[in-house]
Amino acid sequence: MCDVEEAEGHESAALQLLVDRAEIHDVMMRYAAGVDRRDFGLVSSCFAEDLKVVGWGNHNFPDREALIEFISGVAHYDMTMHMMGNQFIEVSGDRADMDTYAMLTHHRIDNEGKPVELNVSGGRYVEKLARQDGSWRIVQRGGEPEWAPTGVTQVTTLDPAVRWLLDRAEIHDVMMHYALGIDLHDYDRIARCFASDFQASYGDRAFTDMDALIAFIQGVERFDSTTHFLGSQLIDLTGDVADVETYALITHRETVDGAPVEWVPGGGRYVDRFVREQGRWRIGRRGAATVGPPRRKAPGPRSVDARTKWLVDRADIHDLIVQSVLAIDRRDTAMLAGCLAPTFRYSVGEETIEDATALGAYVTTRHPNLEGLHHLLGNHLVEVHGDWARAETYVYVTYRRTKDGPLSPWSNGARRLVDALVRHDGRWVIRERTVTTNHTPVVRRKDPPSMT
Repeated sequence: MCDVEEAEGHESAALQLLVDRAEIHDVMMRYAAGVDRRDFGLVSSCFAEDLKVVGWGNHNFPDREALIEFISGVAHYDMTMHMMGNQFIEVSGDRADMDTYAMLTHHRIDNEGKPVELNVSGGRYVEKLARQDGSWRIVQRGGEPEWAPTGVTQVTTLDPAVRWLLDRAEIHDVMMHYALGIDLHDYDRIARCFASDFQASYGDRAFTDMDALIAFIQGVERFDSTTHFLGSQLIDLTGDVADVETYALITHRETVDGAPVEWVPGGGRYVDRFVREQGRWRIGRRGAATVGPPRRKAPGPRSVDARTKWLVDRADIHDLIVQSVLAIDRRDTAMLAGCLAPTFRYSVGEETIEDATALGAYVTTRHPNLEGLHHLLGNHLVEVHGDWARAETYVYVTYRRTKDGPLSPWSNGARRLVDALVRHDGRWVIRERTVTTNHTPVVRRKDPPSMT
């Protein structure tokens, strides 16, 4: 009896951790949505009444209301997009730490009709949360980050669906720690991301020795700082092997002739084969030449448990949306058609397309000369209701008009995907997509915010 109770306890703990991570993730997504839509009631609901603010911003915030008043300064802008990327979540019972990378876009037109922008490529949010009345809320903003030292590594399960979800979560966390290791110059953290027997290709350089790889990565120290902002991740699991593709928007900052300079190479992506080594996921192979892009993945495992099914549906919907934009970037019309319902509507601007062939032609001919088209996704927020769902996803679109031309500004490619989805023949498909922006009517404030 004790063994059975212990096993049931492990199963319950694993599933509860995954549910907690999903709900905590959604708190940050609702926060961003509330700020960008000027829904400050939604923003307020993300925080506890007794919120504490520690070393955040340039002001003192004695309570939640003072913080919300400061945040409402975004109304100074015509459009903002609080794009959340690399996320680290550490849960301990009814308490949690969440640390999140952010790229913040602020646009407005001044009184003379000229565009004014405030764009932050290296933002980070540090939050402490607590479970209150069954819901997660932020109880402290600011302070020292935790960077999720444990993540999901200390729970086990015999349920194949929960195991699949845990594997995805751990692989996600490994990639987040790899990026963080580069940005913090924490080379031990980077080394822990790789298997004992690995091969990693970066351009025309290939490495099988960790010391040589670390020496190569240390080249980032020539910059004042870097941000390896990750999004659009697709994970295809098969037993103890996983093929993973992760898009990146990598920013380098340096000082040239006494002035700060920021540049983004553009089109970044990691193509990795992960292996399970001594019970933990590690990068075994890196580089498109050695791994190749993940194939179109199958739906996740089925489950009769309601919470597990909810999590698998969220994962499948996330993957579907990622695949739909990868198909656009690669001009793969067959892959894109596989993401769509038999009857669908695709709206962008004033154009509406309701035929798969026409959409394929739109994708391949709309911008035939663009090089390195790159849809970086973030802020995925989904609601599942049985066999239908609604999802909103932020995206930064970058490209080059010629092979050697300049990269389009990431801040000018700020978009939002609004999707209605249905379950068709056992898998999720997109029934309707609207490509829009966060443009809102402006209520001018005297002083714009520095960062929200």
